Amino acid sequence: MNKEIIEFTDGIGRKVVKVIIRTKYGKFSGMAKCSPEDRYDFDYGCRLAYDRAKIKSLKNHAKFLRREMDIFERYQDELIEKYSKIMRNIRKLEY
Repeated sequence: MNKEIIEFTDGIGRKVVKVIIRTKYGKFSGMAKCSPEDRYDFDYGCRLAYDRAKIKSLKNHAKFLRREMDIFERYQDELIEKYSKIMRNIRKLEY
């Protein structure tokens, strides 16, 4: 996994940390904005932004796994049906 950290100030003067992570499933970003009345902490902002990006990455990965599982289940159903058909034909030959 590849990670990029960007620090900037937004249009209303808030400090912002943006973390972009790249995985084999895509590119995901998370942002942490500091309220003007709060004390800015770069390390905390990085961790918060990273966690937000990681959550997006994990949700995307879960979606991918659900699609793969659906494909697997359909394939499994086809194999069971083929096996059942073969077994019915074998029983017909036995009688």
